[in-house]
Amino acid sequence: MAIAVTHISAATAAIVWALIEWKKFGKPSLVGAVTGIIAGLATITPASGFVGPGAALIIGAAAGIVCFYAVGFVKNRLNIDDSLDVFAVHGVGGILGTLLLAPLATSQAEGMTWLNPAWCSGYWCCCGSCLVYCVLICDNYGCTFCCWIACVRRRRDIWS
Repeated sequence: MAIAVTHISAATAAIVWALIEWKKFGKPSLVGAVTGIIAGLATITPASGFVGPGAALIIGAAAGIVCFYAVGFVKNRLNIDDSLDVFAVHGVGGILGTLLLAPLATSQAEGMTWLNPAWCSGYWCCCGSCLVYCVLICDNYGCTFCCWIACVRRRRDIWS
C-alpha cells in the first residue's frame, strides 16, 4: 500500500501544482509539474505506511497547494534565492505530511504505537504528538542553521 499511496500523492500534487500555475500564469510548466511531484513525494513520506489511497489524494492536493505558495513566499517575500526550492518543497512538505499523519491515518495501520504513548490515547493526543515532533525538528534545524551562520561569519572575520 505504501507504494500505491506514494504514487497517488505525487501524481495528485503534480496535477494540482500545474492547475494552480495554469490559473495564475496562463500556462503550466514542466518544471512546475516536476516540482509538484517532488512536493507530493516529500509530503507523503512521513505518512506513506499509515494512510490509504483516499488520504493520499488529500495529502497530494494539500502538498501541491501549500508547497506552491511556500515557494512563492520564500522567493518573493523573504527574497531568498533557493534555486531548487529545497526548504519550501521538502521542509514545508515534510512538516505538512507529519501534521496530516494523525488525522488521516487508517485504523489498521501497524506500528502506530509511537504516536500514542501509554499515558495518552485518542485522536487529539496523536495530533499533539505529531505537532511536538514538528516543533522539535524545526527547533533543531533552526539551532543548526544559526550555528552554521555563526561559524561562517567567524571564519570570514578570521580570513579578512
